[in-house]
Amino acid sequence: MMFIKTLLTMLFGLVSVHASMMDLPEDTQKHVLKFCSRDSLCRLAQTCTFLKTMSEHENDGRVKRIMRQALSLNNNENTSEGSTVVSVSFPPDGNIRSLPLTGWDEFVSIQVLNMSFNPFQNLPSTMSVMNRLEELHIENVGMKVFSEVILSITTLTYIDLSHNHLKEIPEGISNLVNLKKIYLSHNALTHLPKSMDDLPLDELDISFNMFKTLPNNLKLFAHEGGDGSILIIRCNPIEFLARQVFDLFEHVPAESFRLSICNKQYAYLQRKPRFSEIEDYIMLLKLSPCECK
Repeated sequence: MMFIKTLLTMLFGLVSVHASMMDLPEDTQKHVLKFCSRDSLCRLAQTCTFLKTMSEHENDGRVKRIMRQALSLNNNENTSEGSTVVSVSFPPDGNIRSLPLTGWDEFVSIQVLNMSFNPFQNLPSTMSVMNRLEELHIENVGMKVFSEVILSITTLTYIDLSHNHLKEIPEGISNLVNLKKIYLSHNALTHLPKSMDDLPLDELDISFNMFKTLPNNLKLFAHEGGDGSILIIRCNPIEFLARQVFDLFEHVPAESFRLSICNKQYAYLQRKPRFSEIEDYIMLLKLSPCECK
């Protein structure tokens, strides 16, 4: 029974029979070949490849059905309520493992797209046609590398990339000239690109990353207009936190931004003699101690 299970596992993850066989221990290869001839394995492999292709087509069809149904519902609601925002949300069930490579031109009217909690990892380059998209929610999708196609959707004002595995943000982020809010918490970031200086953000969340120093992109928080930008730095291993925070406030007008920190960081800063100078510009999020090591 164990060898049959091994065979089935091998077949459904198959790229080629030879490669899969070579990955198995020699003794297991012998037992597998006792049950099936190489010709049988080849035929089964072809069947598995066909089934994999069919599964991808089925997945693409499901994604497009979800989007079409959402658009239809949006059209009905907008007609009755007089609204003009076109919003589409995927079910957060983790069942969408890839996105279609074609057909995005059918959905260019979408302004808010929420695809969070589905492990598709990357966005296809063909999404660049989404020239009305303003909000993109791709939280917890398993993304390891920032999808370049995002940089071509210059209408974006809001991006949520939290709870992924990103290690860096590309310099091309400056292409997003309309971007106001970007959420990057719970990744593996250690720095931000210099080009972010060109973005007058209203809100930047880099909490739960690997920052040891505060971002040097001070222009982010010094732009005119609005009620002040918000920099969220909760739960980063920032060294010499007090020195860096006071230095930040010396170089940027305090009234131009708010600094959002966790209770552990707040308690640390509160003990410093100059804390009263910046207290009014600190936003505290109450967290239990275990949430900020």
